[in-house]
Amino acid sequence: MSRWRPSRGPSRRGISGVISTVLLVAITIILATVLYALQVRTPPVPTTIDYFLQGSLSYPVYGDPTDCVNGPGGTQTCETMQALFVVFTGSSPSGLLLTHLRFSLLCNSTVYLASSFANMEWIPGSSGSPGPQAPQLGHCGTYTPPSAAFNRLAFLDQIQPGALTLNPGDKLVVFMNTPGSWTAVDDDYHGIPSWCFGGNSTCPLTIQYAGGGASSSGIVSQVQYAPLYPG
Repeated sequence: MSRWRPSRGPSRRGISGVISTVLLVAITIILATVLYALQVRTPPVPTTIDYFLQGSLSYPVYGDPTDCVNGPGGTQTCETMQALFVVFTGSSPSGLLLTHLRFSLLCNSTVYLASSFANMEWIPGSSGSPGPQAPQLGHCGTYTPPSAAFNRLAFLDQIQPGALTLNPGDKLVVFMNTPGSWTAVDDDYHGIPSWCFGGNSTCPLTIQYAGGGASSSGIVSQVQYAPLYPG
């Protein structure tokens, strides 16, 4: 003859196991939160661009119909002008987008040319006109030249024409005015005025990266070209 026995309910051992599990999860969450708050946050790696300068050079003044003759196939033969090259050899990180790099040149405290590298692309010898996005020359102090495109002053000569990123071997060709008066009569408003090369920083040329957040934006380099002027 069997007897009915009432249930004793959950065992104390089972309840203790559940409580231990909950406490363990809570402690784990708290420790993870504390460790995250205490972690050492290293500053972002700064963007750098490596380059060297070549001065005392001459280069054809492409992009100026008054100084060039169009030949077969649209190639040009042009008069030459003194120039310096800013030759890029690398960057960190590599593969910087040309749209994130900016060229600017102040002339007597006014903006003479400011543009992204992307809009300064130019194929040497091409007689094609710059697109509508191409920057125009601005002011040089109180002097305002007639409407003229960027390639009267500088342009980006690419190892791989049309590439979207900066590559080793790409260079900025910057025209330099010959000594003498700087007027539209003698030089068709080409190049940096000769008085910019006296070492008084009246015409700073800067390269700026503006692709990341505020921590990685800013002036990458200010080109010191005064000693390279042959005059």
